Amino acid sequence: MSKDNNQQVIDFVKDEKIRVVTMPEGRNSSEFVQGLRDVGAYTFVHTINDFNLAKKHAENGTYGFYSDLLLPEEFRIK
Repeated sequence: MSKDNNQQVIDFVKDEKIRVVTMPEGRNSSEFVQGLRDVGAYTFVHTINDFNLAKKHAENGTYGFYSDLLLPEEFRIK
């Protein structure tokens, strides 16, 4: 995980025109996700194996997540 703070990551993503950012669950916050979305990046969280946690991240604005257990037909992010 990057030791950079959220604003440093957002600035880097913007400057380098990065379009997808993955992060561990502990790094995910609504403010961070919104900042990344504001510069045009999609966000994914890993590894999420609990349906309710996946739903929480989706409601937080996260575009998607990696999972060992959840199947697409069990959970759809719209």
